[in-house]
Amino acid sequence: MTRPLLVLNVATLPAAAGLSDAQVPRTSSARACPWVLETAAGWFAAHDVGAGDEVDLSAALVGVEPR
Repeated sequence: MTRPLLVLNVATLPAAAGLSDAQVPRTSSARACPWVLETAAGWFAAHDVGAGDEVDLSAALVGVEPR
């Protein structure tokens, strides 16, 4: 990844451990997006990151291979 990505929205959902796929909480985005970044609840607020911000994930993705 060579350019920053735009954060479209931030949603905090309840944990889904032990739930069936049909029960997993979901959210939507105002625009189509190719990626979802999941973090611990509160991470975005603690790091002052919100919708409209640009993030550079290149260092975090070193060695990550897409499936």
